[in-house]
Amino acid sequence: MKVSGFIKKQGILVLIDSGSTHNFVDSNVIKRLGLKILPTKTLEVIVANGSKMTVTVACKQRQWKRCRVPFVVDFLVMPLGGYGVVLRVQWLPVRTKAMMVQIMAKEQEYDTELTDCIQLLSQEVNNTNLELLLSELVDIFEEPKGLPHVKQFNHRIVLKDSNLTVNQRAYIYGPLRKDVIETMVMEMMENKIMRPSSNLFASPIVLVKKKDNTWRFCVDYRKLNLLTIKNKFLIPIIKEPLDELNGAKFFSKLDLRNGYHQIRMNPDDIYKIAFRTYEDLYKFVVMPFRLSNALTISKG
Repeated sequence: MKVSGFIKKQGILVLIDSGSTHNFVDSNVIKRLGLKILPTKTLEVIVANGSKMTVTVACKQRQWKRCRVPFVVDFLVMPLGGYGVVLRVQWLPVRTKAMMVQIMAKEQEYDTELTDCIQLLSQEVNNTNLELLLSELVDIFEEPKGLPHVKQFNHRIVLKDSNLTVNQRAYIYGPLRKDVIETMVMEMMENKIMRPSSNLFASPIVLVKKKDNTWRFCVDYRKLNLLTIKNKFLIPIIKEPLDELNGAKFFSKLDLRNGYHQIRMNPDDIYKIAFRTYEDLYKFVVMPFRLSNALTISKG
């Protein structure tokens, strides 16, 4: 996290580094401001690019200011490149309460200047509140079970020719992948998002390895997609969705492996998305992966 600060009324760029074990000040800042340094115990420091540097001097009890609030910190001296000061994040919680009292007293006068600092000092509190919030809303992050709610629109598949069909053989899989397919099919059957099929349509299954070494269950709908009439929509201007994010503070990265399973299929089109395992036929009752005209959702 980068913030601005002052030493002897000179502006400096401050990096607050959660991985830093000590506080550091740039050797050029020491020379420019004529700060007093003292010998210290020799310390070998591993910097960001992995190289090692030796520190032999320190700047003791040096005062610096953020939003006109003074703080006193011991600094080790070394070249920092583009930063005037690097602060370890550990010193913040110890002084959070006292700092907040000083800063809040000046908030009305220095409202604009205090924005970044208040967010920084309340980071620990925000993390605690976030954990509490997540524990209260744990059901939101549970894996979906059962069919999604009935909505105004269901996903439809309109074929170029209603007399066309897709009927393909199952791909050949070894015993291990067959067991994975069987397990995943049973889980989806229990959640009632698919059911047995007995019609002429059948597409093969594809198992895709994910980064966490689990499997994504997909169906090869390429032939069905070739027979489907494609929807045509103008791409939205990127500025519009970005404007919708204005004011957002927290973002999450979720595994959306069941993201496509939140929209029901039109009952008249369910038979078209049937798929074949090595021993039987099934069909989804919700919108699956890799289907033409399906909503675009990020991969998990």
